[in-house]
Amino acid sequence: LMKSMGVLPRRFLRSEISLDEFPVLHTWQSISFHRDVPSPGRSGSVETTIEGRFVSVVPKSVGTFVTSEMSVCLPNERGPGSALCTMQSTALVLGMSSEDVVTFDSGIARRTMYRPASSSQAILFEAEYTVPLNQALLYRLASGDSNKIHVDASLVPMLDSQRPLLHGLCTLGIATRFILQWLNDNYKHSHIRHLEARFSKPVFIGDRISIKVWSVDDSTECVKQLAFIVRNIDTGEIVVDNGY
Repeated sequence: LMKSMGVLPRRFLRSEISLDEFPVLHTWQSISFHRDVPSPGRSGSVETTIEGRFVSVVPKSVGTFVTSEMSVCLPNERGPGSALCTMQSTALVLGMSSEDVVTFDSGIARRTMYRPASSSQAILFEAEYTVPLNQALLYRLASGDSNKIHVDASLVPMLDSQRPLLHGLCTLGIATRFILQWLNDNYKHSHIRHLEARFSKPVFIGDRISIKVWSVDDSTECVKQLAFIVRNIDTGEIVVDNGY
């Protein structure tokens, strides 16, 4: 998706600077499922089209936050209600200041449904996972995300790590897999309608992480709302929060 749209188009840049000079970190993601994704037929795949647009460009002290939105549709369908899912993501271009970019606000609403669990809620379940040393390489191949920070730790010196950075979406995928397994054990045939999370701290290959999940107070019998976090077991830091 980033390859098709670009992280930050030239029209938002004030000068001839190159984006290659700045590390890019994924900081937030949401995905809303509007319909079931069709199962592939004999071809083994489902052809889709992607329609993307930029939501906002916001420079801050640490860099510039760029939010974009993508709709995934079937190629022979158009118009309202045709999308299989709608995704929004925010990327941080580290070190890119307000002098370098043009601030932009499309007026498109942020697709967030996050509801925190109350402090009195008991944990529904908790799982632990150790990130394998080849995880970033495998996810890089499977996703097509060729960002070099996932293979070369020296490209983001401010993180002070000798180990490559794991993709935020990979961490989210690991957490979601545990949640789906729990749902299948307790609420068979359930469907995820919406998923979102903020990537608050880096995760590196070899890290031990824990996923904790709570039920949100206003859950109903038909709609189960879950809040979750991912924590680094060794440091105690929350690496994924506002999970919903």
